[in-house]
Amino acid sequence: MWASYIRIKMRLKTHIRIIFWSAFFLFIANKFFVRPWIMEDEIQGFVATISYSVPNFIEAVMGTFIVTGFLTYYGWTWFRNMTVLQLIGVVLAGVYVITQELKIHNIGGNNVYDLNDLFASIFGLVFSFLLIRKYGIIDEPLQN
Repeated sequence: MWASYIRIKMRLKTHIRIIFWSAFFLFIANKFFVRPWIMEDEIQGFVATISYSVPNFIEAVMGTFIVTGFLTYYGWTWFRNMTVLQLIGVVLAGVYVITQELKIHNIGGNNVYDLNDLFASIFGLVFSFLLIRKYGIIDEPLQN
C-alpha cells in the first residue's frame, strides 16, 4: 500500500549503548552518593569540581545521542549526508545544553551558572560528536 514508505529497523551500536547507560548510572551515583558525601564532608577542590560538573557533561553526551539517534531514525530521508545529520544533532543538543547553562531557560531544573559547567557541557558535546563521527551510531547503514 505505501510502497514509497520504507521503515528502517535501527539498532544502536554497542559502544553507544554502553556509554549511554554507563553515563546514566554515573549520573545516578553522582547525584545520590558522591554529591551528598562531598557536601556532608565539605570537600573542596578538584573532586568537588568534577562532581558538580559531571552532570553537565553527561547531559551533553546523552542529549547528543538521543537527538542524533532520533534524527537518524526519523530523518533518514531528509539528509543524504550523515555528517550533516550528526552535526544537526549536536547543534540541537548544544542549543539546549548551552542555553540552559547560560540561564536563558530553566527547563532542566534549578541551575546555577558555573564556568566549569559550561566547559563540561562543551566537552561533552565535542566528545559525543567525535565519537559518533568516528564510529557511527547505528549498525545498519541508512537506506535511501
